[in-house]
Amino acid sequence: MQTTALDALVASVGTAEFAAAAADAAPAVDRIVLDTIAVVAAGARTDEHRALIAARSAPPGERGANVVADEPRWAPAPIAAWLNGTAAVALELDELLIDGGHPAAHVVPAALAVAQEHARDGRELQRAVAAGYEVAARLFRARRPVYPGHPHGVLGGIGAAVAAAQLAGVDPVTTARVAATIGGTTTWAACFAGATARNAWTGTAAMLAVLAVDLAAAGSDGASAAPDELLDLVGAADGAVECWSSGDELLVARSALRRHGVAGPLQSAVQAAIDLRPRIAGPIRSVVVETFEANRKFDRPSAGNPLSGRFSLPYVVAAALDAGTIGLTAFGEDPRVLELAGRVEVRVAADLDAAWPGRAGARVTVVDERGAAVTETVELAPGHPRRPLDDAEWRARVAALAPEHELASRRLARLTDIGELLERPR
Repeated sequence: MQTTALDALVASVGTAEFAAAAADAAPAVDRIVLDTIAVVAAGARTDEHRALIAARSAPPGERGANVVADEPRWAPAPIAAWLNGTAAVALELDELLIDGGHPAAHVVPAALAVAQEHARDGRELQRAVAAGYEVAARLFRARRPVYPGHPHGVLGGIGAAVAAAQLAGVDPVTTARVAATIGGTTTWAACFAGATARNAWTGTAAMLAVLAVDLAAAGSDGASAAPDELLDLVGAADGAVECWSSGDELLVARSALRRHGVAGPLQSAVQAAIDLRPRIAGPIRSVVVETFEANRKFDRPSAGNPLSGRFSLPYVVAAALDAGTIGLTAFGEDPRVLELAGRVEVRVAADLDAAWPGRAGARVTVVDERGAAVTETVELAPGHPRRPLDDAEWRARVAALAPEHELASRRLARLTDIGELLERPR
């Protein structure tokens, strides 16, 4: 990647043509913003996150940003972005970009905090999220997965900084360079161990995006080579970053919403198990899951805690076969599910591997005690842009995620103007 590639990408989303495209894509942008806020509200109800909110926020004040919680809370913009970004990934329900990455969990918390801090309106928030998402998405798409590097907390933070800079009236190009300079890298180890400090990857990226605006406004500059080296670390090929061009579909339209609270690549396997469950005649003797090569890293047992369970392919399939659903709370520790997970074999299927990453499919075969086998294949999980949730399904999802949150329970499920998110809590 040339040293000017990031600068050119950021500049390409600051044009009048991009603003017009963002306005045309308003329904997709609004849905991603509102869905992310609902996911944050659900994550904020975990015990750990309640403790973080209590430690780092306060009742509504005169200056700062809204911390999404069941009761109105307020914090300085960097802390609000950190708290909301951390909650966004706590339950593995945040949106994901087809072709990789999770832009919204990084971009939305930072943009919301800065928009509130600077008294911006819904249209300005909408355009900034679209721009930040596009930058993050194109950086994610340029990335070539190099295990054990993990995509959270790195490239998405640069997109978040672009959104925050637009809302703060600070040069987005300079801010993106600063964000690339102060960003970090993450690995898969925490996911598989169930180390919940990993939830702060996205929160820290959102917080650093807000602080990058302050640094840029104060006259700090980022290293021009930092984006190149960062992309080298996560495996991008030279020249892989492409600018947005007039006529391009915004990548926010390729965003997928997760129906099940498990790692994104495991969604199809869970759906196949759920679809298969009514056809199983008796006790299960064995289970075979066929998937694509990149999913081999998930072929490991749960470490006996909720987060690691959400990253264990045998466990999530066993849980779906056992209960017919994937819950939001207790997950990863059920002895009965752990025993069944021990009888799940994972294989790579040539047809599914050839279709990845455009289709992250899975095939589940269950053999009962009599030797009878039933099979189900899911090529596109519900929520994929080619298998989207309809409006009723999505609004039901939002209401279920955050039943006690004011925006979710009384307004968010029917909200049409994201500017209402910028109102100060009562």
